[in-house]
Amino acid sequence: MSNETCGARKPGWENGPAIGRHRIPCVRLKGHQDAHRDALGQEWAATTESPAVVTARAALAKADPLDFTDTHAMAAAVGSLREALRMVLEGAES
Repeated sequence: MSNETCGARKPGWENGPAIGRHRIPCVRLKGHQDAHRDALGQEWAATTESPAVVTARAALAKADPLDFTDTHAMAAAVGSLREALRMVLEGAES
Protein backbone atom coordinates (compact mmCIF):
# COMPACT_ATOMS: atom_id res chain seq x y z
CA MET A 1 0.00 0.00 0.00
CA SER A 2 1.24 3.46 -0.92
CA ASN A 3 1.76 6.15 1.70
CA GLU A 4 1.07 8.83 -0.91
CA THR A 5 -1.64 11.35 0.01
CA CYS A 6 -4.66 12.15 -2.14
CA GLY A 7 -3.81 15.83 -2.65
CA ALA A 8 -7.27 16.81 -3.99
CA ARG A 9 -8.39 20.34 -3.26
CA LYS A 10 -11.89 21.66 -2.61
CA PRO A 11 -13.93 22.35 -5.76
CA GLY A 12 -13.49 25.94 -6.93
CA TRP A 13 -10.10 26.47 -5.29
CA GLU A 14 -8.76 27.77 -8.61
CA ASN A 15 -11.14 30.74 -8.49
CA GLY A 16 -10.48 31.79 -4.91
CA PRO A 17 -7.81 34.00 -3.38
CA ALA A 18 -4.17 32.98 -3.78
CA ILE A 19 -4.04 31.90 -0.14
CA GLY A 20 -6.61 30.43 2.18
CA ARG A 21 -7.94 27.26 3.71
CA HIS A 22 -9.81 26.31 0.50
CA ARG A 23 -6.41 25.57 -1.09
CA ILE A 24 -5.28 23.07 1.55
CA PRO A 25 -5.13 19.61 -0.09
CA CYS A 26 -6.63 16.37 1.14
CA VAL A 27 -4.32 14.49 3.49
CA ARG A 28 -6.02 11.10 3.28
CA LEU A 29 -4.25 8.27 1.51
CA LYS A 30 -4.50 8.20 -2.28
CA GLY A 31 -7.46 6.09 -3.41
CA HIS A 32 -9.61 6.65 -0.30
CA GLN A 33 -13.36 6.10 -0.72
CA ASP A 34 -14.74 8.48 1.91
CA ALA A 35 -14.88 12.28 2.00
CA HIS A 36 -11.72 14.32 1.50
CA ARG A 37 -10.17 15.86 4.64
CA ASP A 38 -7.61 18.64 4.89
CA ALA A 39 -4.95 19.12 7.57
CA LEU A 40 -7.36 21.34 9.53
CA GLY A 41 -9.92 18.53 9.73
CA GLN A 42 -12.41 20.09 7.31
CA GLU A 43 -14.13 17.57 5.04
CA TRP A 44 -15.76 17.84 1.62
CA ALA A 45 -17.42 15.35 -0.69
CA ALA A 46 -15.20 13.28 -2.94
CA THR A 47 -16.01 13.83 -6.61
CA THR A 48 -15.23 11.70 -9.63
CA GLU A 49 -15.02 14.61 -12.07
CA SER A 50 -12.05 14.64 -14.37
CA PRO A 51 -9.56 17.52 -14.22
CA ALA A 52 -10.89 18.65 -17.63
CA VAL A 53 -14.42 18.99 -16.29
CA VAL A 54 -13.18 20.86 -13.20
CA THR A 55 -11.25 23.24 -15.48
CA ALA A 56 -14.26 23.68 -17.78
CA ARG A 57 -16.47 24.54 -14.80
CA ALA A 58 -13.95 27.14 -13.60
CA ALA A 59 -13.65 28.68 -17.08
CA LEU A 60 -17.42 28.81 -17.49
CA ALA A 61 -17.82 30.48 -14.10
CA LYS A 62 -15.36 33.16 -15.18
CA ALA A 63 -16.91 33.62 -18.66
CA ASP A 64 -20.57 33.84 -17.61
CA PRO A 65 -20.43 37.25 -15.92
CA LEU A 66 -18.48 38.87 -18.77
CA ASP A 67 -20.33 41.36 -20.95
CA PHE A 68 -18.74 42.57 -24.18
CA THR A 69 -21.75 44.30 -25.69
CA ASP A 70 -19.52 47.07 -27.07
CA THR A 71 -17.42 44.69 -29.14
CA HIS A 72 -19.30 42.25 -31.38
CA ALA A 73 -16.27 40.09 -32.16
CA MET A 74 -15.41 39.69 -28.48
CA ALA A 75 -19.03 38.91 -27.65
CA ALA A 76 -19.08 36.20 -30.32
CA ALA A 77 -15.84 34.69 -29.00
CA VAL A 78 -17.11 34.61 -25.44
CA GLY A 79 -20.42 33.16 -26.62
CA SER A 80 -18.58 30.38 -28.44
CA LEU A 81 -16.49 29.66 -25.36
CA ARG A 82 -19.59 29.47 -23.18
CA GLU A 83 -21.34 27.10 -25.59
CA ALA A 84 -18.28 24.86 -25.96
CA LEU A 85 -17.85 24.59 -22.21
CA ARG A 86 -21.55 23.84 -21.71
CA MET A 87 -21.33 21.03 -24.29
CA VAL A 88 -18.28 19.56 -22.54
CA LEU A 89 -20.06 19.65 -19.21
CA GLU A 90 -23.31 18.19 -20.60
CA GLY A 91 -21.37 15.34 -22.19
CA ALA A 92 -19.46 14.68 -18.97
CA GLU A 93 -22.59 14.68 -16.83
CA SER A 94 -24.69 12.38 -19.01
